[in-house]
Formats: sequence, C-alpha cells, structure tokens
Amino acid sequence: MQAAVDKTSLMGTAEKFADLLETKFYNSQRLPYSYLNKTTGQPFTPEEINGYPLNFPGMPPREQWFSHENTPMVAGHHLSGLCQQAAFTKTAPQVARVFSSIQYLSTLSEEASEPGWLCKPYGGRASQESSCDQYGAILGGLRKLALLKDHPDSANAKILAVRLVDYWIDHDYRCPFHRRPDHRWMGRHQWGLVTMAFVRLAYELTGDPKYARESERLCREEGCDRPNSRSGAFVFPADPQRPDHGLRKLSAFHHLVVEFLEILLSAWPERSAHWLALLEEFWTNDVRPGLNADGLLQATYLVDLRDNSWSIPNPQYCGSTDIPQNWIGGSLSGSMSCFAAASAVRVGQAIPRLRDDCQRFAEQILTTINLDLVTLIIDPDGCQEHPAFGQIRTQMLDGRAPAQWLQAYWQGLSLGWWR
Repeated sequence: MQAAVDKTSLMGTAEKFADLLETKFYNSQRLPYSYLNKTTGQPFTPEEINGYPLNFPGMPPREQWFSHENTPMVAGHHLSGLCQQAAFTKTAPQVARVFSSIQYLSTLSEEASEPGWLCKPYGGRASQESSCDQYGAILGGLRKLALLKDHPDSANAKILAVRLVDYWIDHDYRCPFHRRPDHRWMGRHQWGLVTMAFVRLAYELTGDPKYARESERLCREEGCDRPNSRSGAFVFPADPQRPDHGLRKLSAFHHLVVEFLEILLSAWPERSAHWLALLEEFWTNDVRPGLNADGLLQATYLVDLRDNSWSIPNPQYCGSTDIPQNWIGGSLSGSMSCFAAASAVRVGQAIPRLRDDCQRFAEQILTTINLDLVTLIIDPDGCQEHPAFGQIRTQMLDGRAPAQWLQAYWQGLSLGWWR
C-alpha cells in the first residue's frame, strides 16, 4: 500500500507555482519568458550573464536568448497543465489567457514567415529559428485544449494544431534551427518519433485519412517508429577504461518522447503494444535513472549499460569549455526533476504494473521541489559548476519546471495518487 502524501502541502505548492507562472513569467505582450533571474525575479540583464559560454551561428544577444529561447515550450507546457487542471476541476480560468498567448505567438511567427511557422521570439519579435521540441510542447497543450470539448477555445485550438502540423508536412519535416534552414527532424531516432506523432495527432483531431496515411508512410519508409533510447544526451563510451558505461547529460527531449508516446496510445491504438514497449524502454533507460535520495535528479550521471545502475562521474568526463555542462558531476537539476515527475505519472497511468514505482518516483520529486529549486541547475556545495562559468545556471528560474510540476500534480490527482 502506497503511503499517503500530504495533499494539502502539495496543493499549496501547486498554488505557488501557478502564481509564479502567471505573475512573473509573462511579459506585457503575454509572451512567457524562458528564464528569470532567481534573485531579482526579472529577466537577466547583459551584465548579469556577461561571459556565459554560449555561441552558435546567428545567435541573438545573450539576454534575448535567456528571455525567449524556450518561450513556446513554457507556453505549451503551461497550457497542458492548465488543461489537466480544467479536466479535473472543471474550471481553470487561465486556460484562455495562455491560449491567447500561443495565438499571439503563432500570429507573430506567421508575419515573418507563413502559416504554421512557430518561432523562438527573441527580443519579443519573430525569428527564423525554432525546433521540434518547441512545436512539441505547443502541440501537446493544444491537443489537450482541443479535447476539452466544452471549452470555448476547443475548436480554435484544433485548427491551430492542424495548421502547425501542416507546416511540418509541407516542409518535409525540416525546421530552421541555429540558422540551418534544412535541418530535418525525421528518421529512426527520438526526434523522428515525435515528429511522426505530430502527424498522427492531426489524424486524431480531424479524422482526415491523409494524416493516417502519412504517419503510416513515415513509419514504413523512415523507420521513425523504432527510435533508439539512450541517444541524444548520452555519450559513449564515457570512460575509455569502461566501454560498457555511458554518460547521461540533462535533456528535456527524452520527456517529450514519453509525452508523445502517451499521445500515440490514444491516436494510434491499433499499435498500442508497440508504443507501450517503447514507453517502458524510455522509462527504464532515459527517465528512471539518476534520481538521488534527496528527491532531485542528477544533471549528469554515469550509467552502467548492463544493468542501468548509475553513479556520479569523475570530473574529467563532465567539463566542457564550449557548452557549460556541469563540472564535477554532483550538480542536480530542478528543471529535469520536474520533467521526470510528469513522465513518471504518464508511464504509471499507461503501464499499471509500473504504477507503484512511478508513483513513488513522482512523489519523491513533487514533495521535494519548491520555489527555490525550479532552476536549471542546483549546485549543492557551490563547487559543481565549471569554475570558468560561475553560478549563472543555478540562478536560472526555468519556466518549464513549474509548468511540468503542475502537469504531474494535476494528472496524478486525477488518478487518485495524492490522497
């Protein structure tokens, strides 16, 4: 029997996170920020992030990157959590406001491109950059709203979702990324699975057989229904002396895979056994490891590929002078902890025999995370971040984190998990 969780305490945290998102993370245009300075509760200034080691072709000023790099993800995940709340409580007044933000973002994007384009709005303006995960977060939220049949924005959410999917089909699953206009998000890997699931989502919402045929073609010709787990943010081998070990670095995309596998269970039920097998594989290999005894996920850990046991890696396998990965390996991530809690609830609902493990996993995170911990990185002793980079990432309040926490909370509550 699962021990009861303090429902009142979790409810209080949920109210604080809802208030944080609504009162702090939206600017005057109703575009959410990606990251805020934890100390000031405001967007980062150029002086505060001076020297942050990030550079890519066509990169905007760093303060614009900090403010809006993940704006679509924050809006989409926020909408998902609110729709989960609305489905359970029959009321969530902020749903309409967040949907209006997404509509504004889509209109802003189309002014600079065409219908269905959804950009990262650097500087509060349209850009020529996006990515599969930005679309994925928005489509996940729009789908939830479209399925709330009695909500006044349901029909418009469906229309917008289908328009976004049509963009991907019309552009052969290419989306400009880091100024690479022909970056293609298709094939036998995790991005291909999610992008194919966009198409199947359109079939679920419309019943139009052209989307069913296209998703079937993508699986048949592109192999995107056979993604490899332990990909993306894994490094093989992590230790030349131990070729059976891999280094896992924090990544939100594995959790998007879990979300869209949950969607495929509904949108493509004829293949449910296949999606369930993949879901368990990603849970076992990409989500379940790395949770420490304090209820937070390690930002980087070393995985024994033979049995999925994990440990904190040696310093020399974590440092980088190009991208600020954590240095010694003891860093934690509030962001990834919240993502993992939402994934655990999804897996536990879909696979009953894993329910108890998933519930314990999610509860451990939800009861640990508070307003001080929804940062990209948590450095417990002040020595984990690379000395050249300082503690900037520990001050980055990540809007995705409270949104993911709320998704996990409301979905778990609807399952009777937090009694």
